[in-house]
Amino acid sequence: MSTFYSLHVCFSKKTGYILSGHCNCKAGDAGFCAHVGALLYTLEKTKNSCTSDACQWDRPRPIARKPSPKRVKDITFAKTDKDKTDKVKPYPGAYKPSSCDNDETEFLSEILDGLKDIYPTCVLYKTLRTECSIDKFLDTYNPQFVYRDTVDLKSETCKNVFSTFLNDMVITMDTSKQLELSTRGQHININWMKARSKLLTASVFGDVCKRITDKPDCLIRRILNYDVSQQNLKVKSLEWGRLKERVAVKEYQINHLKTCQNVTVENKGLLVNPNYPYLGASIDSFESCQVCGCGIVEIKCPYGSDKDETPWRKRQPQQCAVDVKFCCELENGKLKLKGNHKYMFQVQGQMALYEVPWVDFVVWTTKGISVERISFDEALWNDMLFKLNSFYLNSIIPEFFSCRVKRGKTLFPK
Repeated sequence: MSTFYSLHVCFSKKTGYILSGHCNCKAGDAGFCAHVGALLYTLEKTKNSCTSDACQWDRPRPIARKPSPKRVKDITFAKTDKDKTDKVKPYPGAYKPSSCDNDETEFLSEILDGLKDIYPTCVLYKTLRTECSIDKFLDTYNPQFVYRDTVDLKSETCKNVFSTFLNDMVITMDTSKQLELSTRGQHININWMKARSKLLTASVFGDVCKRITDKPDCLIRRILNYDVSQQNLKVKSLEWGRLKERVAVKEYQINHLKTCQNVTVENKGLLVNPNYPYLGASIDSFESCQVCGCGIVEIKCPYGSDKDETPWRKRQPQQCAVDVKFCCELENGKLKLKGNHKYMFQVQGQMALYEVPWVDFVVWTTKGISVERISFDEALWNDMLFKLNSFYLNSIIPEFFSCRVKRGKTLFPK
């Protein structure tokens, strides 16, 4: 079923400048809506609206010759070639959402040129522009050959190949910057989905570091995004978090401005630090503050269970800590992230990859907001790094060279 969105754009009547624009879709809440860009493109390409011209339907057509009456049975109805008209092209007159026989490259190029002038920050432009290709980055993680199923991936020969592959993995600073720009918008950007399927991202650092089983297959399947059936599955907690994240960021920024000045919060894409080419981090926001310096803002909008009389989203953040399943606990009346929770591994990994000293861990509900500043723990990171490196070398890379889990087989059969 098609989904309809409500959007608007406000122009200055005198100058024609765009004053504001908004769409109630998920991307619109994050400020990356392509619907607004499409609307602006349509306005740019539309020459005259149909209501601007005089009515034509009530005017009789000119008659080239006098009618010659005939009996109905003697009339031959036929359509001549002269009556056939070409289909209306979707450009340059007005945008029409239908296919055309013209060169697709030319059409796409014209769309991108229009978006570059009108709305260069929309995800559609950032994703489709030529310089946004991440194929070179993805090729870094593609081996030159694949082992047969009869090969023992735990043999010394294979281990040496895997180790060499990891050591030869190089991501330059320019590639890292280009990747981050090309993946902004995150879950609504196809580049982000492709790139993170080659990496261990901060969101799974806790799962990797705390794993107790020797069988990596299930975790590999989730990390490499093999479960196609789960990709379009709507999880209430994720939908809620994405819907309210922008609201939480704005409220956080307002609170921070009460104590500091010149606070800027910027959205980011997927970052791969050249020092750790197999690790990635997608943060909610990057903050620059004249007093605090640079850091990361990590937003959590807990949803809770609908079976509870008052789910987490409808409680004060401090009240959520009463539940032992909650990610935080109370300490001197304030929320504190549990040291063994997967979110702690996530934020420590984010700080390490971004090379910043702190993260503001924000818990937002409809009843309030809580902010905890978490500092970088070098000892914890060193312990995490050893486990992450080991898992990538001994599980992810063997899967790259065999694709066994992808084909429904066991990576290391007995």
